[in-house]
Amino acid sequence: MHTKTQKRSRRSGSVLIVSLCLSLVVVGGAAIVYGYASQQSTLGTKSLRSRKAKIIAESGVNHSYNKLRGNMALKNAPDAFPQTALAGGAYNTTVQEVVSNRLWLGSVGTYQGMSAGAKVDLRYYPSLEYETETEGSAGPPLYGPYTVAHCLLVGGNVNWAGCGQFIEGSYAHADGVINLNGTADWAKATNGAFYVSSCAKVALDSASTILKATEIRAPVIYEKKAGTMLGTKVVGAVKAVAIPDIQLDPFYQRAAQNGQVYTNWSCDPVGTYAVPGGVLWSVGTMSIKGTVQGCFIATGEITINSGAVITPANAAWPTIATRDGRIKMTGQADITGLVYTYSAAGVDWQGGGNIRDGALVCKGPLYKGGNSGLIGFGLPPGGLTIIPPTTSAKQKTNTVAKLVITAWQ
Repeated sequence: MHTKTQKRSRRSGSVLIVSLCLSLVVVGGAAIVYGYASQQSTLGTKSLRSRKAKIIAESGVNHSYNKLRGNMALKNAPDAFPQTALAGGAYNTTVQEVVSNRLWLGSVGTYQGMSAGAKVDLRYYPSLEYETETEGSAGPPLYGPYTVAHCLLVGGNVNWAGCGQFIEGSYAHADGVINLNGTADWAKATNGAFYVSSCAKVALDSASTILKATEIRAPVIYEKKAGTMLGTKVVGAVKAVAIPDIQLDPFYQRAAQNGQVYTNWSCDPVGTYAVPGGVLWSVGTMSIKGTVQGCFIATGEITINSGAVITPANAAWPTIATRDGRIKMTGQADITGLVYTYSAAGVDWQGGGNIRDGALVCKGPLYKGGNSGLIGFGLPPGGLTIIPPTTSAKQKTNTVAKLVITAWQ
């Protein structure tokens, strides 16, 4: 009996020891789990505070960047960027100029004992001036306007054979000699006014020549047969009249934009030919027959053939123009508007025809033969006003100065 009791006591003691060991294991495990959980909680709180500090630092960068973008002068004013409270924390920014157009902007954010930084590279683009071109601008023309106050204006001599009628209130002037001969007949319109002037001489070299004007003015006035020059004669100095130097480049641009630039252009259309865009430019010579409408310009000689009927596309543009070539008119051509050449070769007008609602202007001499009709018929008071087309208007524009973020760090 005693032996069995001793064995049972030993078994109970072993169970108790095992139980105690298990309890220690459970309690230790619980302690470890609690400690780990506690540690993770602490780490999570620090991470959250650190993230908030980072956000505050980045907000500081953005706020300070917006300040600088509105006023670049603040880059040299540290007091403009004081420590600023934000969302329970604060940020403090620093601006540093690296080179003249590059800046460094840094910000340190703090939140509940944690701090974080943010910085950016900035580049400054100053305001720049540039030119823009706008086609068909409604603004003022690039050249002109040019006023043509004479229905006949010649920079050289006038050698005129044949008759002609000038309109009321019109003016005929030559810097050189005006010589009327043969059966030439210059006459003012009925009850109209007609003024003739020359810087050199006005001469009637034929007994058959007649000049009827309101006033004739020149240093020398001569009539071969008395009574053939009718009107008030004023002998004295006469000032030269400048031949307008009409800039033709805008007309070339207009023609080019509409595909109307040709070489040695000529035409004899069936019906009426209207120039697309209104201006036709010929590199070299030009020859016109038939009925056409537009502004016709050549770099060389222009020939207006008998029977041509030419009307302008725009009353403010010349109808016929050349800078470097002669204008040759033959037969009974009928032209409305301005006939213009700035060439010293002048105009050779053989035959009749009319120039209506306009004028004949040439820098060189004028040789005229044949029976002309109306010259300058319908010329408005004060003359013609020539305004080259505004194909493009140049305008100066300033770009807006910019401060941009080129990199975050």
